Amino acid sequence: MRMMAPWLIWALLLSLLPIVIHLLNRLRYKTVQWAAIMFLIKANQSSTRNARLRHWLILASRCLMVFFFVFLFTRPLVGGWFGSVLAGKPNTIMLLLDRSASMEAKDPRVQMTKREQAVDLWIRAANELGDTRFVLVEHVNREPMTIAGPGALKNMTQAGPTDTAADIPALLRSALEYLKRNPGERAEIWLASDLQESNWHRGSREWEALEAQFDALPQDVQFRLMAMNETTAVNTSVALADIRRPKPDRLSVSVQFHRSEKAEAAFRLGGVVDDREYPTNIELEGASLRAPVAFEIDEDDDDGWGYLELPFDQNAADNRCYFVYGGETLLRSAIVAEQPDIASALKRAVYPDGITRFCEEVARGGEADLAYSEQGLVFWQGGATRPEIEAEIKAFVEAGGVLFCLPPGDERKGLFGVQWSDIVTRDAGNPFIIERYDDIDGPLANTAAGEALPVANMSIRQYQRPLTDDRWQDVATYDDGSPFLLERTMGQGRIYLCSTLPEYSWSDLGGAKGAVPFVLMVQRMLRTGSSRLARVRTATCGEWRPADGEVWESVDTEGYKNNLWTAGVYRSGPRLVALNRPLAEDDPVYLSLEEASTLFGELQIEVVGQEKMAPNKKIYTEIWRIFLYLALAFLLFEGFLLLQERKVSPAG
Repeated sequence: MRMMAPWLIWALLLSLLPIVIHLLNRLRYKTVQWAAIMFLIKANQSSTRNARLRHWLILASRCLMVFFFVFLFTRPLVGGWFGSVLAGKPNTIMLLLDRSASMEAKDPRVQMTKREQAVDLWIRAANELGDTRFVLVEHVNREPMTIAGPGALKNMTQAGPTDTAADIPALLRSALEYLKRNPGERAEIWLASDLQESNWHRGSREWEALEAQFDALPQDVQFRLMAMNETTAVNTSVALADIRRPKPDRLSVSVQFHRSEKAEAAFRLGGVVDDREYPTNIELEGASLRAPVAFEIDEDDDDGWGYLELPFDQNAADNRCYFVYGGETLLRSAIVAEQPDIASALKRAVYPDGITRFCEEVARGGEADLAYSEQGLVFWQGGATRPEIEAEIKAFVEAGGVLFCLPPGDERKGLFGVQWSDIVTRDAGNPFIIERYDDIDGPLANTAAGEALPVANMSIRQYQRPLTDDRWQDVATYDDGSPFLLERTMGQGRIYLCSTLPEYSWSDLGGAKGAVPFVLMVQRMLRTGSSRLARVRTATCGEWRPADGEVWESVDTEGYKNNLWTAGVYRSGPRLVALNRPLAEDDPVYLSLEEASTLFGELQIEVVGQEKMAPNKKIYTEIWRIFLYLALAFLLFEGFLLLQERKVSPAG
């Protein structure tokens, strides 16, 4: 037996308190021999023996009641078959598996990746519990799958490695929906993750909603967090930062290196472009480095592909990045605005130079004539439109476009059911500032060199509050907690919701200071959306999806690769796409066990660190409820004995 709070063992001495009180009470009385009473004692000798036995049982009940009540606070754990019997067998055991790229870090002690260790642990735990329904939910498809038995996981591609990022709140949402469809069953949810902060979205409002909805379920749900959080050996990662073709016969690739510790390192970077090898020597002096790598290509090539590769280390998933090249892509955008001055400010942010950018401005009322399928980014300022136009906009986003919505300035409904509510205002001397924002991914992320955008320069004097559902995620929030920028994924594209306007009475987004981060934010959205129009594009694995009916074949390998979760280069007719793991998967920031468990609020959760998951160790189950029941049982037994004593008292 183990204890999660063994330091409370010393408190078990409190179980001796009833004996101490009993002895102190005896000191209050002095025995005096009295001849007249001796005859009564002999006459009631039998009842006296019964009373003495009853008193000893009462004293023992009090001691055991205190003992078990204190012992339950040590949170005892029992492993193996005995533990599963005491805890009770659940009807359903769900494994929520984070199989992101960072989970492929290998533990050199056991030569298993974190994902493999999590699967192995769950198999051993499930085998101990016997006949139970087993359900797998992995983060790519997020569809609960009933499996024949725990051993089947070892041969399932849905439990294999990926080059994607995980979304832990979305995983829990899938488990919640499954339990809603199967009410009345006691369930255990095992969540296996390495606690990488970017995958947990701890600033999201989704956590509060999940806690409330899990708590409202009619069945008993127990959570177990398998925290694969132990640091592995030193690891180096390589990622694509930028790619340019400055000359028809030259390719310049900017590469970002990250190392898990600050130390000098030298290694040979392998490079392949169109089946030709270009090895490069790299010297890394700190924890990160951004370096250019040049390649010579045939000037007559319309397009091509290549990759850069690090030597083998403890995480093979972050040792390679892919790229494709071709002609320059035209960046296309359209502005649909009710207010002409807002449209002018947005057009300045797009900065159409007539060569690589094109911006079409449409006043409200003429949005039906806009060719949405030819755009990369669409700005929408104002309220809702006709259902048939909104359907066109939805198809544009699902095909990979980006929609940037701004408030109408009065209380009414916008696109996709968003209700614009009241306008919140502050004095010009005390404006709203952006207090929290996602600096890892998205339009406000740090530059490839690791420099933060001057987000603090964006001062906002008023904003309009959007009322949204849980499909929207916070990207940036004001210092009062309200959202500045919200994001929603729809198909292959994204919708962004900005709660203020680039106009002086609202903000400095159109001015000298605030314009810089706002323009950078718009340019990133423009490039992201316009990439779908190019013959060649670089996308993020897990976020990119082929359109219905499209067939994409792997180019960088002869074997089969699943483009939904495996990085690589894929071709469909004349089009090429390079898929790389998300940059956030190289982020070395991880949650602590306490920070992760806090996100679950008041839900019942057992957190187990990786150091307790060695293959030769048993799976332990908390059994503190057993000791609570025992304490209550002895309390009732004591009450029963006291009632019996009152019935046989001389007064009766």
